[in-house]
Amino acid sequence: MIFSLAKENSEKIFLIILLSFSSLIFFNTSGTIDVSIWLSWIKNVETHGIIKGYAIDRSVQPPFGSLIFFLFSSIASSPLMGIKLSMYFFLFLSVIIIYFVTRNFWIAILLYVFFILNSVALQYHDIYYTPFLILSFHFINKNNCKMAILFFSIASLIKMQVFILFPFVVIHLIQIDSIYNVTLIKIKKILFNVIIPIILIHSFIFVVYGMPYIKSFKRAFGNTPLSGQGMNIGWVITYIIELVSPEKIAGQNLILATVIWDKTIFHTILKISFAILYLVLLIKYFYMKEKKFEVFLLFLYGAFLTYFVINKGVHENHMHILVLISLFLYYLDKNNLIILIITGLFYNINLFIFYGYDGNGIPQQIRMLLNFDITIGFSFFIIIYYIFFIYKLFIYSEDPSNKLIMTRLNKDVSE
Repeated sequence: MIFSLAKENSEKIFLIILLSFSSLIFFNTSGTIDVSIWLSWIKNVETHGIIKGYAIDRSVQPPFGSLIFFLFSSIASSPLMGIKLSMYFFLFLSVIIIYFVTRNFWIAILLYVFFILNSVALQYHDIYYTPFLILSFHFINKNNCKMAILFFSIASLIKMQVFILFPFVVIHLIQIDSIYNVTLIKIKKILFNVIIPIILIHSFIFVVYGMPYIKSFKRAFGNTPLSGQGMNIGWVITYIIELVSPEKIAGQNLILATVIWDKTIFHTILKISFAILYLVLLIKYFYMKEKKFEVFLLFLYGAFLTYFVINKGVHENHMHILVLISLFLYYLDKNNLIILIITGLFYNINLFIFYGYDGNGIPQQIRMLLNFDITIGFSFFIIIYYIFFIYKLFIYSEDPSNKLIMTRLNKDVSE
């Protein structure tokens, strides 16, 4: 029986082995400059302990990231080896979990393909929260509030961007489409299944870590660049500012856009624009009569895409969550493949253009095309895609009979 199963799945087994060995290509990659930050986190914990070490970090991220770095470095031959091993561990853990959640081999493979550059090659720690967010989405789909909140809370204690999803998660779990439909039973459900569990979890973290945990939120919303190499509206504005005000970046190659840290009026404009658009999407979803899991994911995707395209301070790796949402959308409906392809490819292109496959970047000549920074072209692409997606999402929210999925829209047009 074992041999017959192996024969039936020989192609899949071969592909798994091939991909596993292919990941070794990135074993010696140095990663981005962020690796030096991870090393300082590890050193602070080794020197001062878990709690005081986190306080010294003065991080914009919650504490579980530095804790994971420390745990893996403590069992490895060196901190650098610990970081690398942790990336492999959480990447393959994410692949295994999404396979058992979806029972879809190709979704697991796609997750591996789309996330290997971010994790093993460039060594961002977005992969740490990935398995927990997968489990959270799984339990949201199963309407298991407590388990969904538990795993969501763990994910949110690793990376700050996860909190952007929280209001939509709450609205979906409580299944209310009007303030007039709030009953005593639903209030109890909200309190005991959603609000109290997450308050208890984060209160416990506050008790353990103290004010440095609260200050991480303040720092996260504080001084940020117009765009941290996320190819979006902020990056286009950055490019324009640098073209018309070359004195702002003395000594830089003005043909290529670079990060602007100096606060401008555009920081405020982007922040307010994101807040308004996010709130509109949240209200739209709140009043949706039918809150199916796929509808929830579409609005979640729209909200986080709004963050990536519109908000200030967005970095190149922040699209990670969008790829994960896209994988679940594809799992629910294969017609969502176009969303997954666009998101996954754009995410990896954004990473590769700035850091290559090893963290050392690519030659400037490759980034230039006819004396034009190609990152601006990609930025305009994602802006247009965002406008199109949000437009269709709004149409869908008004009348769910409309076709939102991109491939379905193409079929309608061709007919």
